[in-house]
Amino acid sequence: MREQSPSPVLDGTPTRGVWWPGSEATRGLLALTLVGLLIHVPRAEAYPIPPVTLWPLTQEAELIVWADVERVRIAPRERDEQGMPWDDDEIATLKIRETWKGSVRPGERVEVLFSSDIMCPAPPRYEPGRSVIAFLSNGNGRWWTVGMSYGTRHPTNPADVDAYRRGVTAARGAQARSAPPQRKETANSEQEHLDWQVRAALHPATRWDGLYELSQGAAALTRAQRQQLAHGFTTQPSFDHTVAQMLTTLRGFPHKDFDRATANVLETVFVEQGAPPWISKAFDLLRERHGEKPEPRTPWYKRVPSKSPIEAKAEQARALARDWLSFKKRHGLKPRRLVFLAAPLVDETGGTIPF
Repeated sequence: MREQSPSPVLDGTPTRGVWWPGSEATRGLLALTLVGLLIHVPRAEAYPIPPVTLWPLTQEAELIVWADVERVRIAPRERDEQGMPWDDDEIATLKIRETWKGSVRPGERVEVLFSSDIMCPAPPRYEPGRSVIAFLSNGNGRWWTVGMSYGTRHPTNPADVDAYRRGVTAARGAQARSAPPQRKETANSEQEHLDWQVRAALHPATRWDGLYELSQGAAALTRAQRQQLAHGFTTQPSFDHTVAQMLTTLRGFPHKDFDRATANVLETVFVEQGAPPWISKAFDLLRERHGEKPEPRTPWYKRVPSKSPIEAKAEQARALARDWLSFKKRHGLKPRRLVFLAAPLVDETGGTIPF
């Protein structure tokens, strides 16, 4: 439950004309420096930001912690120059479990100013009673979340926490080794970044952080790196849109075990979830790996204009299920259902964002 702040003001309150406190942010992450302002603007003025992976989050954050959210209370409401009230802000009190960057000690508390009222871009999420991995920057005595929703991660088990810990630690090490004082990209830093992306993509918790750029084809992966990715997915499959991202990244790279693992995942998702938005792309990419040439699919909203969205989506789901059965029969596949691990229901890198 939210509580009213007992204090009428916050120490070090920045003026409205000041940019978000991340003044040391690099030009490539200018969008992140604007994010802090968005927590104050009216909802109608908010706008999306580019996806932000662990790599830039680690680079830009002054403080990275794994913490427990003890409480969330309403912050004192502020007004603009015309006296109009801004959106309600909130203050999350975090009790630190571990510090992965910065000087705050375990057991200490920090307060983070945020707003849950913004709809686009999705705001950071702090829920009392839940643990969070938070990427924070400080200005004028206030802690802010870097990257909005991307700057709060919610691991569900110790293995996920360990994956995030490794990802942040490896990113910090690579960035320290490869970046000159001007923090410009060099051939060495690009290679360090690429190696980090491959390692991050091996675990389901950080798979999106590794594959987001890799799946866009900008980097030339070696055969050994592709083999590493295929093996990582085979041993630890995921059940969200990163399946399509992995298939895109490994397009044209033959790997029988990866194909079987992907078929097992799709079989499981069809049974457990029906037809989430990403599965048609993943299915067609798997068909390619079996030598087929799928025709482009018509989006559900263009299929039957006279039908309601619910009916159109249901019809598309039934068609995909029929196609999946036919595909298995054509190739003699007998995929097995796996233990279904649902994506986290939070607007960040889980199953709710169709990248």
